[in-house]
Amino acid sequence: MGVARRICTDEWCLMTPLFQAAVRNKFERINRTSFYNEDLRNFYALPLRDWGLIFRPQLWLFFIASPARAYSFYFAFLFSTFLIGYGLFFRELGISPAVSAAAALAIYFCGYSQFWWTTVAPLLAGFAWIAWILLRPMKPVVKFVALAYTFAWWMLSHFYVPFLAEIALTTGIVVLAFRPRAIRVWRAIVPAALVGIAIVYAYFAGVIPVMRATIYPGHRTVGPGLVHPASWASQFYPLVDFDAREYESLIPEDYRAGPENVNVWWNISEVASVGSYLPILALCLVEFRRAPRRPILILLAGFALMTFWELAPAPMWLGRLLYWNHAPPQRLLFCSGMLLTLASLAVLRSDLVSITPVRVAIFVMAGPAAGLLLKRAIFGMTDPADSILCAFFATVALAVWLIPARMRPAALIFAAAAANVYAFGRFNPVQSAKPIFDVPETARIQVLRANAEENSGFLAEPRFLGATLNGLGFKSVSHVLMSPQLEVFRAYFPTMDAAAFEQTFNRFAHVEVADVPVPSSPHWHQIRVPAEAFRTPRNLREAIVEEYFPGACEGPRVGAIEQFKSIGTALQLSGWARWRGEDPNQGLRILTRRKLAANLETVARPDYAESIQDYRFGKVGFRLTLSPLDHRPLAPNEIVLLGFGTVSSAGFLRGAGCP
Repeated sequence: MGVARRICTDEWCLMTPLFQAAVRNKFERINRTSFYNEDLRNFYALPLRDWGLIFRPQLWLFFIASPARAYSFYFAFLFSTFLIGYGLFFRELGISPAVSAAAALAIYFCGYSQFWWTTVAPLLAGFAWIAWILLRPMKPVVKFVALAYTFAWWMLSHFYVPFLAEIALTTGIVVLAFRPRAIRVWRAIVPAALVGIAIVYAYFAGVIPVMRATIYPGHRTVGPGLVHPASWASQFYPLVDFDAREYESLIPEDYRAGPENVNVWWNISEVASVGSYLPILALCLVEFRRAPRRPILILLAGFALMTFWELAPAPMWLGRLLYWNHAPPQRLLFCSGMLLTLASLAVLRSDLVSITPVRVAIFVMAGPAAGLLLKRAIFGMTDPADSILCAFFATVALAVWLIPARMRPAALIFAAAAANVYAFGRFNPVQSAKPIFDVPETARIQVLRANAEENSGFLAEPRFLGATLNGLGFKSVSHVLMSPQLEVFRAYFPTMDAAAFEQTFNRFAHVEVADVPVPSSPHWHQIRVPAEAFRTPRNLREAIVEEYFPGACEGPRVGAIEQFKSIGTALQLSGWARWRGEDPNQGLRILTRRKLAANLETVARPDYAESIQDYRFGKVGFRLTLSPLDHRPLAPNEIVLLGFGTVSSAGFLRGAGCP
């Protein structure tokens, strides 16, 4: 049910293939199914047979059920945890059960949750549970145990430090706004936090120093003010920044992009926020004189501070202080949107609102109708979804008078939640997990398997994104490296300049194989490598022995003989010719007056490729063994070598008979 989305690359070309690899790898840490033999401990929680599994209950089923059922349970666990956690959290704030359920649905079906669901779902769900435990009166021992375990689960489920820091700050603001006295039990809270951090550090002790030293993410710095105003406005008007028909972002892809903002790009995920019509509804219905000022002021102050970083040229010291400068500012749209939603829920209680026909009519005009007009004004388009929501809320505005007055606030909040379900509920499909772990043996898979067998068991295939090939069971150069694999790359680029090598390979990255001359990092999370550098020499070239003729050395020079070695009566020559790649149309003509047997081998020459900055010429090397049939020693001056199939067509090789 539903349609898979190409834009969800973090899921289908990163997370899901790594789950496949972990299963194929029999849940061991070192990925023996990979070309890189990398450690599978990373910011994704994968089913690994180690002590970290204690703190990852969403993965337990992998060890007692089929992988497909376990993967389905993984998402079902997060779905249930999310809704239950937010329901408990809102109830702890004094919100009625019905409104709590509606609000939990509204947040689950907001843009941020749906567009990022397969990536950061544990972090979004964990926020509610941590906030609930902090706010809930408990015995100190119970609070300590619950917090320590939840902190460890939260961080080990998706170890994305900048987002963890942002949510932690948001949690602190929530506690300060609603129940500052909860901080009095700091003797339970602080040790629990320290224990949780210690558990996470112990688990990632070998990984953290490596990642801290990387170009990305270790040394990434992102400035403020990069969020498009329409993305910010989507916290009030949830459909304003995208086309709901195909979930396409309306924000220009190059908005605020440039040499100084290489971390900026815009797609449907990057414009996501915690948005709903709840803030507009609260503004239209609240009795301001009775509204709880202190919680709302604190929440809105936090919202304003985050907005300042999202939209304005805020000072960099603010980002360094709050750790906001390590991730794009659009990541804050979850936190700012959550604070705004909580401020709205704080006043959307039956004793704090006044529901009149005029107020409800104002909401319809200031909410969905204004959202339709705003999208038309900014992007010049009318989305049918906006028109449908206008009609829906107009109907709700009439129908709400048919129910008892005490039920009207909850009915309007449910209507806002229903709007989110309609707008975002179609984004993520519901599909069987069986083909993920029981891969069909298609013709394409068979071709890839044959290619791997021809290339020493691994693939150097272009056109495959992320870790998809490894997920299918192949040792592939195209992969996602969650931590740098410098030793592997140095073996293939041994003479590459040290500074350029560090800049290119010392990063988390999607490794892409392509027909390019040199390795590069065109984007902060991408490494592009020359395919030819990873193709094993196949000895396809031909060696032809011919009768010597005068003038053979008068053509263009296409290479050189660099070394001669006598092996009994045979002569072994090593050198290079300007061959690009390796194919059967290339080879050497051996001109001599002797009767010889010839054996030609291809030799990788990364040193030559580096010298001309083109690794497509990485197999210019050769090793030629000439064995005289008369068993008399062969001297170098008795032969002339001509190369054919080179980029210069044909010509002589310097050395031996050609000075």
